Amino acid sequence: KQWYQRRVPITAGNQNSTQGLIKAVYSPHERNKLFLIYPRQITILDLEICHATGYVIQDRGSAQFLDVHVCTSDNVLFCLHDSGAISIRRHVESDSHQKDHVYQTVVVSEAMRLCKNAKLIGLQVKPFTEEEVMFMLTDGRIVGWKLYDNDGPAEFLSEVQWDESTRLLMINNVGTNSSLPNCIRICPPLSTKNSHFYKPLLAIGSHSGTVLIVDLTTTKTIKEYAIHTSSVCGIEWVADRRIISFGNNVSGSGPIKNELFYTDIRTGRTLQLRTNHKNKDETPIVGVKVSHLHQYFIVLLKDKPFELWNLKTLSVIREMPSTFPPVTSLQWSPAQNHALKNTKFHKKEKSTDCDSALIPLL
Repeated sequence: KQWYQRRVPITAGNQNSTQGLIKAVYSPHERNKLFLIYPRQITILDLEICHATGYVIQDRGSAQFLDVHVCTSDNVLFCLHDSGAISIRRHVESDSHQKDHVYQTVVVSEAMRLCKNAKLIGLQVKPFTEEEVMFMLTDGRIVGWKLYDNDGPAEFLSEVQWDESTRLLMINNVGTNSSLPNCIRICPPLSTKNSHFYKPLLAIGSHSGTVLIVDLTTTKTIKEYAIHTSSVCGIEWVADRRIISFGNNVSGSGPIKNELFYTDIRTGRTLQLRTNHKNKDETPIVGVKVSHLHQYFIVLLKDKPFELWNLKTLSVIREMPSTFPPVTSLQWSPAQNHALKNTKFHKKEKSTDCDSALIPLL
């Protein structure tokens, strides 16, 4: 934000629109392009020339942005507004000689009637095909939309014919669940390894401690597990049909009690982890990070060093010493880095041991 304010002059027209950064997203289509999402403006930054190359500005009378998804199969933005409407903006060529980024509104859905107790949480676009989009409300409702054109319902976003007949129609409106949702996480995307059994599943953690598995193709709850005794604070998929969930009783009185569970959603088998951590100095778990090759995962603790776990044996590899500085943000290196290290390792050592070359980086 400080870099942006130094590079882009603040004028009377955009002073209010650049307050409260929602998130920043890298462009999957162009290198060094960054989208800055504000309530009334989307700014496209070119990090090579350190200059803004495009804007998407909402009028004062229009609904604000709540969330924006940058698609990978086409240069399209799915925008969720605070009115409950979804707008789709597509990149068009600029008339000027400069390489400015112009996004034109091509589709706008109908706005929803939102009661006082129902607020929008965020939207999720269907992986791989990206022709469907869903968002969730705090009262437990899940609303799904699908793109239609002259040929009927679209199968892929890249094949949509963008014209006046293109529209976004509601296909699902699932009623409220028994408990209010607290966190959501979608399953891993479609790949060549899981194409024969893949289903787009959504894991929902509730305030009552239950974990719900929703099939996004039918928007029906197919599984419900009563796992935690407190609110579910986070969920991570460790495989196509296995999850790790964590929760704690931070709001309650007395010592903090963390709960970390490993669940197989096919059989319902649940295994509790970290059962020997019951001391007075315990701090709440704030996150779980799984490596891209699903070999390891890290448990992040508030104001304490993290823990490194082996995902295959579900055992602790190392607890960082107390002198290690607390971590506020952490990310595993991409899986491509492991493949590159694996290739170099074989060329140099001529070994057949693949796992020894897969060295994850933080």
